[in-house]
Amino acid sequence: MVRHYSLSELFHELAQRLQKVAEFQLLHFGLHDPKENVMRRHLWEGEGAVVPEAVSLADSASGYVWQNQTSLLIRDLREDQRFPQVFGPLRDKGFRTYYVFPLTTAQSRLGALGVGSRKADAYGQQDLELLIRVAELVAIAVETRITKDVLLEERRRLQALVDVNRELVSSLEMQHLLPLISECVTRVVPHDFAGVTLYEDDNRGMRAFVLSPADKRPVMEMGRSVTIDQTLSAQAFLEQRPQLLTRNDLSALTAPIATRMLDAGIQTVLCMPMVTSKGAVGTLNVGSKRDRAFSPQDAELLNQIAAQLAIALENARAYREIQALKGAAVGRKALPGRRNSDRTAL
Repeated sequence: MVRHYSLSELFHELAQRLQKVAEFQLLHFGLHDPKENVMRRHLWEGEGAVVPEAVSLADSASGYVWQNQTSLLIRDLREDQRFPQVFGPLRDKGFRTYYVFPLTTAQSRLGALGVGSRKADAYGQQDLELLIRVAELVAIAVETRITKDVLLEERRRLQALVDVNRELVSSLEMQHLLPLISECVTRVVPHDFAGVTLYEDDNRGMRAFVLSPADKRPVMEMGRSVTIDQTLSAQAFLEQRPQLLTRNDLSALTAPIATRMLDAGIQTVLCMPMVTSKGAVGTLNVGSKRDRAFSPQDAELLNQIAAQLAIALENARAYREIQALKGAAVGRKALPGRRNSDRTAL
């Protein structure tokens, strides 16, 4: 089991080999999804596994087993009316016995593994003990695979962060910097909307820039200037801390942008302050059409990107000021020359 490179490969191989020592026509492999707090079920009925489906903890036998950390043996499905969303289809297909046991290691409660048979009371004590032992081995293999996936994802994100930093520090022009921000955010965190709001000292307002991909309808025009209280990220900017907005939060806001977000189907918005040694310069805002879309890892990564953006934006602002001073200095030098030429002409 430990040699397989993906959970789907592991599940398929398990189904093939387990049939040599246990009688079943259905294999159920369910993992708990902590982000959505649901069970992700994979089913095998003699062919390839079906596409995983999400089932609530309360509606699934695997959810019951995962929560209670105890095996569940149904000797005759016709006599058990629990979990109709799961047991109903099994009865319709002629299954009689269903046995589910936890996938648990010393460190993690991962999910549940189940077998089904069209025979009533199909499993004896030796079968049950064997399947429990198999579940222990499968749990170790699953934990190993998940740990590897987490490490690979962390490596990918760190590399993306390095790439983001390299690209941002190389751009000092605002018209080049804003598209780079969009590309950087798209690369590291899946989302449906991205934007920045930049603080303007002269009018004490915020100028908003939409960074959504070109193939998606923007919910706010580029460069519109608004007061701080008309932005989604007022709290994040003023308090200099991340702000998470749910659909209910958006509905409660009076700012027109909140209505536009809801009309566009945005369910979650995460606002990250962009802070330098001189204070907050604006916010990075990322939205998704999914509820509870951003994980703590996403938030941490966006926070690091926001810190890099703050430095890049401050550099771009300093660059503009230097260019403006150079232009003014050139103008002052040119002015006496024009006066001398005028006197010569006279």
